[in-house]
Amino acid sequence: MAATQPPLTVREDQLSFARHNFDNQQSLIRAADTKAGIYITLLFFLGASTIPLGKDAIPKLKWVLGGGCLTSATYVATYVGFFVGFIWSLMLVRHVITPRVAKHYSNPKSGRDLHYYKHILLHKDNTEYFNAIWQASPDLLLRNLTDQIFELAHICEAKMTAIHTARIPVMLTFFAWLVNASLGLWIVRWI
Repeated sequence: MAATQPPLTVREDQLSFARHNFDNQQSLIRAADTKAGIYITLLFFLGASTIPLGKDAIPKLKWVLGGGCLTSATYVATYVGFFVGFIWSLMLVRHVITPRVAKHYSNPKSGRDLHYYKHILLHKDNTEYFNAIWQASPDLLLRNLTDQIFELAHICEAKMTAIHTARIPVMLTFFAWLVNASLGLWIVRWI
């Protein structure tokens, strides 16, 4: 049974829903990028405070049993743990901010594929692109919009998975920094 054309008001509702979904996907992607930016800022702040303290604390470490050996070993372990967590976190956050390309389109054509930036550039100039939009049916416009939403959903999933995965190493890095900074400040005061 062939699909029948819906009434114009139904098509407008479909386009409106698709635009809303498109905006929602973009908002989720921007939120993940913002969280990644916050993680990066936090990590670099923690790193900027750990390195100078380490320059002062490391020369004062004591390796004599009962004379600070446990504190020194804990300090070194948290220093190493901080840097491992720092690098691990940055690698995961990089997956959030990595630019992505469309994977859904196998054979894009000028005049048919109209929404993705590479498809827009298939047209020789803005007038040709305008004419392609002008001549496009509501079905084709809806198809382009839903194809782009599908691509955005994949991007959103990749970013959200990466930001979720990065939470744990960022928290471990923060706690390693907290212990490291506390011990480092104490060690610096040793005579």
